[in-house]
Amino acid sequence: MAEASPTGRIRTPFFYGWFLAIGGAVSASFLLGSNQFALGAFLVPMEDDLGWTRSVFFGALSVRYLLAGLLGPLIGPLGDSVRAPRFLLPLGVILLGGSLTAVRWVEHPALFFLIYGVVGAIGSALLHLHVWEAIILKWFSRKRTRALVIANIGEASGPMVFPLAITGLIALFGWRDAWLWYGVITVAVLMPIALLVRTRPEQLGQTLDGLPAPAVADEDAAAHATRRDSSMDSISLRRSEAVRTRSFWLLALAFTITGFSITGFQSQWIPHFRDIGFSATLAASAVSVYGIANIVSRVLWGVLAARFPLRLMMMSHATAAMLGVVLLLTIVTT
Repeated sequence: MAEASPTGRIRTPFFYGWFLAIGGAVSASFLLGSNQFALGAFLVPMEDDLGWTRSVFFGALSVRYLLAGLLGPLIGPLGDSVRAPRFLLPLGVILLGGSLTAVRWVEHPALFFLIYGVVGAIGSALLHLHVWEAIILKWFSRKRTRALVIANIGEASGPMVFPLAITGLIALFGWRDAWLWYGVITVAVLMPIALLVRTRPEQLGQTLDGLPAPAVADEDAAAHATRRDSSMDSISLRRSEAVRTRSFWLLALAFTITGFSITGFQSQWIPHFRDIGFSATLAASAVSVYGIANIVSRVLWGVLAARFPLRLMMMSHATAAMLGVVLLLTIVTT
């Protein structure tokens, strides 16, 4: 049961940072599901009913990703503020859910581009995992890595959950009402989480990692010593300084290219499996199996990255992704 602290703030019987880590995981799962895997499940029935070409569907998806990416530098800094996330996240839930629900009444490609592409992009940018990570970082010090892993595993669960769930909705209600229910469920799940977000431990009378005050002081001192001892290996840059470095732009370019290629590749999986003769349920099940492997592999890559050079791990990851594309092309029905 919650109780009031001497300062009048409300204390919870648990460390609230873990709720935020789980909330970020759930939000990231819904976001990845709506952005990357939902369209693949809806594409074939919508294509058959509306007669649109696939360039319409993936054009809208491209707009969604491009605009969300362009909004990132504007919305990202707001994640560090005390009050902004408590307004941004509920607004993002409304826009994300609305961009899904409103597709139910779409008849023209231009309206689909506006609703799914533009409105969905704004909602995606407001709910992006980076906003949640900025909040989570304010609640953790020693347990920061564990909390961020929880949030990222939630994102990885998107392909495990949503392809099968959406395929079931389409089978039950048809593609139009499936969009409607998908949006309603999204808002119903994410809105309570967004409204319960708190951006600082002090707002609930808590401390970093949920530790007693003296322990927090010791933890801060240890963290300061660690930063001092590692000063020869790494440096800390402000945003204005980072954007003047070549490394920043090379990393930004690498992530941009990777994001576009992976998104385009993965969003085509269910339509590809349907084209070569698999049923909708079997195609969605295959993507869900990938989701399970994705969760396991994120933990594995995290362990490897702590033991081997990051450059080697990034090259290995890219090579594995390339082999996955080649192997996918060898799949045939019997």
